[in-house]
Amino acid sequence: MKRIFLLFSSAVASALILFALNAGDAPKTGPASEKRFPPLSLPPGFKAALFACDPLIEYPSVIAAGPRPGAIFVAIDYMTGLGSDGKVKSEIRLVEDTNGDGYADKATVVAKGFNSIQGLANHDDTLFVMHAPFLTAVPKPGAHAAASAEQKHLLTGLGLPPEKNSSRLHCANGVTVGHDGWLYLALGDNGVNVLRLEGDRLIHNGGAILRCRPDGRDLHVFSTGLRNIYDIALDAELNVFTRDNENDGGTYMIRVCHAFHGSDHGYPYDYYERPDHAMKPIGDFDLGSSAGGVCYLETQFPPAYRGNLFFGEWGKSVVRYELKRAASGFAPVKEIEFASGNPKDAYPFKPTDVIVQRDGTLMVSDYADGQRPKRGRGRIYHIAHVGKGVPPVSKDSTLASKLNSESYFDRWEAQKIAEHGGRAALAQLDKAALGQRARMHLIWARARTDGANALDGLLRMAKEDPDPGVRAQAVRAIADLADPVLVKHKLNAGRGDAKLAERLAALGVGQDARVQLEMVITLGRLRWAGAPEWLGKNLRKPDAALAHAAMQTLRRADNWPAVLRLLDQPNAAPIRTIAVRALSDQFDATVADALIQRLGNEPNSDHQGEYAEVLARIHKAPGPWKYWGYRPGPRPANTERWARTQAIEAALNRLLARKGFVKRAEVLKAMEREKVPIRLETLVGLLKNEFQPEGTKLVLAALAGFPPADTRRMFDEVVRDRRHSAENRIAALKTLLKLGGDDPRKRLMEYVKTLEDGLPLAEVLNELSVMSKPESVALFVSKLKSKDAHVRAAALTLLAGYGDVEAVPFVLPFLKDSDAAVRLAATRSAGRLNVKEAAGPLLKLAPDPRFRGACLDSLRLLRDGRAVPIALASLREGLSELKALHCLADLGGPEHVRAVVDFAKRRPSTPTLTICVRVLAGWRSLVALTPDQRKAMDRAIAEIHGATGILVRWHARGPSDRQSLQKNLKQSAPPGKAFPPSGWRTLFAGGAEGRLALAPRVEPKNPLWLAGTEVQVADATPIEFLASGRGSLEVWLNGTSIYRRAKDKNFQIDSDRFHATLLKGGNRLLVQTGGSSPIEFHLRFRRKSAKAQHEKLIQAALTRTGNAGRGSKIFFDKEKSQCLKCHSLANQGERIGPDLTGIGKRFSRIHIIESILEPSRSIAPSFGTLIVTTKNGKTFNGVKVADDEKALTLADNQGAKHVIARAGIDDVQASPISIMPDGLEQRLTADEFVDLIAFLTSQQNGAR
Repeated sequence: MKRIFLLFSSAVASALILFALNAGDAPKTGPASEKRFPPLSLPPGFKAALFACDPLIEYPSVIAAGPRPGAIFVAIDYMTGLGSDGKVKSEIRLVEDTNGDGYADKATVVAKGFNSIQGLANHDDTLFVMHAPFLTAVPKPGAHAAASAEQKHLLTGLGLPPEKNSSRLHCANGVTVGHDGWLYLALGDNGVNVLRLEGDRLIHNGGAILRCRPDGRDLHVFSTGLRNIYDIALDAELNVFTRDNENDGGTYMIRVCHAFHGSDHGYPYDYYERPDHAMKPIGDFDLGSSAGGVCYLETQFPPAYRGNLFFGEWGKSVVRYELKRAASGFAPVKEIEFASGNPKDAYPFKPTDVIVQRDGTLMVSDYADGQRPKRGRGRIYHIAHVGKGVPPVSKDSTLASKLNSESYFDRWEAQKIAEHGGRAALAQLDKAALGQRARMHLIWARARTDGANALDGLLRMAKEDPDPGVRAQAVRAIADLADPVLVKHKLNAGRGDAKLAERLAALGVGQDARVQLEMVITLGRLRWAGAPEWLGKNLRKPDAALAHAAMQTLRRADNWPAVLRLLDQPNAAPIRTIAVRALSDQFDATVADALIQRLGNEPNSDHQGEYAEVLARIHKAPGPWKYWGYRPGPRPANTERWARTQAIEAALNRLLARKGFVKRAEVLKAMEREKVPIRLETLVGLLKNEFQPEGTKLVLAALAGFPPADTRRMFDEVVRDRRHSAENRIAALKTLLKLGGDDPRKRLMEYVKTLEDGLPLAEVLNELSVMSKPESVALFVSKLKSKDAHVRAAALTLLAGYGDVEAVPFVLPFLKDSDAAVRLAATRSAGRLNVKEAAGPLLKLAPDPRFRGACLDSLRLLRDGRAVPIALASLREGLSELKALHCLADLGGPEHVRAVVDFAKRRPSTPTLTICVRVLAGWRSLVALTPDQRKAMDRAIAEIHGATGILVRWHARGPSDRQSLQKNLKQSAPPGKAFPPSGWRTLFAGGAEGRLALAPRVEPKNPLWLAGTEVQVADATPIEFLASGRGSLEVWLNGTSIYRRAKDKNFQIDSDRFHATLLKGGNRLLVQTGGSSPIEFHLRFRRKSAKAQHEKLIQAALTRTGNAGRGSKIFFDKEKSQCLKCHSLANQGERIGPDLTGIGKRFSRIHIIESILEPSRSIAPSFGTLIVTTKNGKTFNGVKVADDEKALTLADNQGAKHVIARAGIDDVQASPISIMPDGLEQRLTADEFVDLIAFLTSQQNGAR
């Protein structure tokens, strides 16, 4: 679970604590509290009661079962909830229902002084608390209040302390107690560095599951390759499950994992690089944020829910997964929503933890909007099944009957009684009729009572018990009793009992897959050297889980010669593939030497490729570990040389040079990826023999790293050699030109003479087009007659760029050429060559979107006024808009003012508005205009300013001293006076925020500048100005100073904010600034929203920076933000609405904010809403995404596409309402909205 928090003062936090516990008003408890919030949505037959809410609880991060019925422990996480500096610590409260009405009425602080609490478990009258970097034990937590003095840190070093990790994330998370006597610890990927109680140190980099005894002893790694798991769920057979978090909008999605001892789940690299090396998840879902979870093992819920996993999905719902065995592991699961919030709830449902009560009901903690300081919300829901079929409570209380119970709580309680009763109790149970579930618990009671003395009995059960689940459980218990790490109590413990391993191996032959899995894991834990040979003989058709366990056991066996012999098994043998995986990433001289030898002798090219891949990855060893961040980039190559680095380099280079080697491209990729040097002589040889496009591409990339003098000839040979692909020849040409060192024109002209007609020659002509015109163009003219369309197009473009008249006769024929590229080249060239006769054909081509922009450019150059209607249509249709504006600027005039103004209002990005205003300003300067027409142009520009709030055209005076400036101010400020006065120069603001640069530096004697502009609005308009500037800043509106800042400060967008009201009609703004270099400012305004909630969100998004990482998660959550249902970003999502790639570069922060809150204010023409009515009376609303003579296709605001037959359409109307629905912000808290804006404004690259 990733939580969103705000910074808040410790003083207010302390006040909140006192209010919650000591307020004089009666607490909001009992059935009446249900009226505060809408109910949860649940399946039929279930009911949720609001067990507790504020002020009894607040910021509930995790919960645990209480010491008695009707009571639970709740972690109150002030450190993350308030974003505090650590002065206000988190605490644990015992929340109880003392009167039996089903609602909590009492909250007692039982322990305090914790860091951010992310894990909580109650076992044997001890609370186990995970709060980075500690695992802490609180004994007898229900006996008295505030037992801080008795708390004991069992482990230190689980993740980072708060002072080194302000977010408190990705560290110590959940803790779960198993009936095998272990604490299972969930760790985020900041890793661990723990001095164990035994004296040695456990260091693990990355996310993992750890185990330790309840007193902290025998800490060890259980499972690895996880990201940021928040909890661990155990089923009745102690199978381990977790739900991992996605990597903030990356490719690692929410995953449900089945973990076992030694399993590696592939994060952060193998899950996408080598998924077959990682333990495959049983569920791979979408974006999300996982929270606490549990496996339901009771009987209060109907049978369909028993054995299900239940996990919280932060900000959304509680989900469940039905578990079904499949071979040694589990079948893929589906995600089913179980409990979700009510859309009318003012405080969105944010489940943080799920636990099962002793009576079989669920408790769910809900952060509500607890991340908002001053509120301290929080809820605990009690969910029960109230439909038919609720089983009666069993009254049989004998030890055997309890051990046979369907209830997990009953069985575990009976197991603990048996353990406390010792051998006498176990002897009694040996005589009883025990079912399968009971025998599994008896295994652990015997193991925990007798220790190593239980091994013989467990071996008998592993061999003779009729149930494979019991046999598997016996083997697992044997592993815990015999693992040398646990027997010798040290991590570097060496091998285990080889004779025991041999006995187990004999039992493992022909067993059920579940037994085989535990057997293979155990042989690995024993470090049995015979494991490779045994697996080679007995592993026949392993499923994914068993194959993964076998890979890890081969590694743990530490018998590399035996593993290497498995490479001689037939290709079809699964153990051979598993052995190759096991050898990967092993920096062992035996492994490296053997693979180098095999590489030289192996005739099979597939095997050669496998060995080369393994060797490339161990070419160098990893350097010091550095945290990879919440969204890791590609895996970096290793950096540390070791004893076999040089030998591996030589072997791989020899392999590349081997004649007839068909896996050359794969090996080149591996060497490039792992930064294995490729020798120049190797590359030279490859270019003579390697003509596969992919291989040559890699060779060319490798050559680029050598000195130009050594490689220039090789690139030249590739350019000339027809056996290479056109793509590689062009790449070689571009590289050659970048290398320099000779006359590029001479080289290119030689290529024109010698290269055959085709793409490489066309690229040569394109390169020549950016150089000055040579003395003779006859060679280029000859290429106009080429049979290759690319060459004809390039030759015409080249000659047109030179303005050479010899190309003119070819323009008209080329406009009719069968090849679109040639027609496009002719379209672009007609204007450059001033081919007047081309105007008619250009007008015919203009309706085609492929040629529209080029047609407008050429018609503009030809000064053909018939282009104007096409340009106007382009503005309406959203095609080649910028070229249309340039066309209107040259060929249009005052009569087209309205079209430009309307377009500017529809497309209010600063770059577009700047062009629009420049077009109008250009028309204003026309000599033929009357004074009234010039005033009309000024009003049009002022209208654009007023409609968009982006102030583009300014008039400025400076540099000036203060006295002169005051004189200018008096002359210019009142709106009735002529503006601008003579001597002022016109400037245009630029950039997404409309920044105006006045001067590069301050002149000490004349430090000030004055700038002014005008704004036109239809009605009096309350607004907020957003401004910034390096120097002092004063703003006048209609002659009145409305804002003054005397001190200089750093330029920070929107940092100066103030309110005013624009008058109906014309308004004049003046800005005085200066005193700090460079002299610049930005000023824009926004209309205040009529909706109070919108105004609150706007202020929040303008005053706070937000967290782009959290915003990314919100954006990519389709159900939460709904953005990707219509928009695309970086090739993700739908292309119904505008592409949001680079949106932060194109639009100001306030524009993005307002576009979300008021989507219909400004709609791009290409994305206007159509209302289509069919002849049978149906109505469809949406954006047109396809249109032809047969059908019109609309896409609605849910991403659904509707294909409507043309023959069935009755009417089509444009709508002023965007399909982007109003009220999307209601799905988000203020914090989430701010984070979403932070993410969108951070999108600065790849603008389209």
